[in-house]
Amino acid sequence: MRKGIILLLIVFSFAILFTACQQVKITPAPEVEVYHFNPVGTYIASPFDTVVIDSIQFIVWNHVDAIIREMSYSYRSVRDDNIVGSSIDAGLGFLLSGGDEYCEESCITTLLGIVLDVTDVFSYMYTNNDNVVAEITFSGEDAYGEEKEFSCKMYFAVMLAPMFSEENRMIPIETGGNNE
Repeated sequence: MRKGIILLLIVFSFAILFTACQQVKITPAPEVEVYHFNPVGTYIASPFDTVVIDSIQFIVWNHVDAIIREMSYSYRSVRDDNIVGSSIDAGLGFLLSGGDEYCEESCITTLLGIVLDVTDVFSYMYTNNDNVVAEITFSGEDAYGEEKEFSCKMYFAVMLAPMFSEENRMIPIETGGNNE
C-alpha cells in the first residue's frame, strides 16, 4: 500500500511539474540590434535610381534565435524631421542566429542587397531642395514560437546628387546658383 501511495505521489509530482513548465515562458524576447551596415547613405539624381544597401549586419545580444518577419521604412526630411515619403512594408522570413556566450563574429548575421524605392520621395527632394533619411525598422519574433517580439531601427541617408552647370562646374545645392 505504501509503495502504491509513493508511486502515486511521484506520478502526481511529475504531472504538476510538467504542467507548470508548460505555463512558464522561459524564452526571453530577442535583443536584436543593427550592428553595422554599408554604405551609410547614397546620392540619387533621378526618381529611377536604384538605392541598394549592400549589407546589413544584425547581432542578437541575449543569444535567442530570432526571425525578422517584416521590414518597413519611411523617409524623413533632414530639415524638419517630418515624414515626407510613404511607409513601405516588405515581408521577410530571415533567421538570425542567437549563438551562445562564446561566439563573437559568428553570432553576426548579414542581410545582403536591400533595395529602397525612391520614386515617390525624389520629387519632394528636388522641389524642396532637401535631403532625406530613410528610417528603416526591422521587426520579428523569437524562432521558438513563443511570440516574443522585437524591433530595431537603422537610419540611411539619401541625398540629391550635386548638379553641374554648362561649364561642368558644381552648382551648390543650397543656393542653386553658380559657384563663383
